[in-house]
Amino acid sequence: MLGTEETKRVFKKASLRDVAKAANVSVTTMSHYLSGRSGICSAETGRRIQGALERLHYVPNSLERGLRSGRTQCLGICMTHLKDIAVDERDSFVTRAWRGIGKVSDEYELSLLQYPVTVREGTDAAPFLDGRIDGLVMSVLSYRDARLDKIVAAGLPCVAIDCIEDLPPNCGAAWADESMTANLALNRLWSAGHRRIAFIAASSLVPPYVGISGRRIVAYIQWMSARSVYMPEYLLSAQAWEGNGVEGAITEMLALPRRPTALFCANDRIAWRVIEALSAKGFDVPGDFSVVGVDNLILSNAPAPRLTTVDVPADVIGEQAMRALMKLFSNAPIEECRICVPVTNLVEGDTVALAREPY
Repeated sequence: MLGTEETKRVFKKASLRDVAKAANVSVTTMSHYLSGRSGICSAETGRRIQGALERLHYVPNSLERGLRSGRTQCLGICMTHLKDIAVDERDSFVTRAWRGIGKVSDEYELSLLQYPVTVREGTDAAPFLDGRIDGLVMSVLSYRDARLDKIVAAGLPCVAIDCIEDLPPNCGAAWADESMTANLALNRLWSAGHRRIAFIAASSLVPPYVGISGRRIVAYIQWMSARSVYMPEYLLSAQAWEGNGVEGAITEMLALPRRPTALFCANDRIAWRVIEALSAKGFDVPGDFSVVGVDNLILSNAPAPRLTTVDVPADVIGEQAMRALMKLFSNAPIEECRICVPVTNLVEGDTVALAREPY
């Protein structure tokens, strides 16, 4: 609500008819003048029109103009809002993704429409198809958002962030290469002599493995299997990205007859909760267990020690999502509008030590 009828302050934009009346000309003459046909009237009339435009602070209605031309120069962004981020996060994935999106919108001089939470978390595709936007970037948090099918079927150019499974035809995408994510984390642990490496996922361990956590599970299994060291009992789940089930996963891990010596966690939040859970049980990180996270998330209240983590380039993902949308506008082949972003940077912290036990 923007206030009651008695208290709300409403901006009333001057209309074309208002300006024509103030200049004492017809609406047709005013319309021609604004379209650049100044020769339609005398110099004196032109001065009257210009004076009326300035007095009434008239600006052409960009929405109406966009509807007439078929382009609004505005893009919709349906992804987590910055206000949704926990107050202790200073440089989250979402913050950096927005940075990449903003870079391209500035480059092309495009406006961005951010949707409210009722739309972001809703199931209705109608808010995206009301003519206010030329294209849409949507962060798909779950495996599949059914709205994508309706949006693409309606002909609205659309790019999904972090969704690559079962995309509708002609839907663009931008996502991180999770095989590279796993490779960086596992190579670091392997180089420290660890062979018994567990993975703490953020999702169900029941196939099919889909979504970001699922792709990291697959990458972990493939990497470990390629070296003949994969053990199914080392695949554990924290149940959610916030790590709500970490304590249960750690209890399960500690009950194994042959415990892992290192843990690769699906994200940094899970990694920090793993460190806290181990510490509460009297174990030291990295003395007893080495830990690697994913995201390079900066928290103001992050526990010591400093986490070794894979830096997922969220800013590049946001930027490439926008560039994929630009390619869709240009009718580029759909393969060029689906962009896998390389993950190449490991941030070294203090949570990896040499393995104490031989394999």
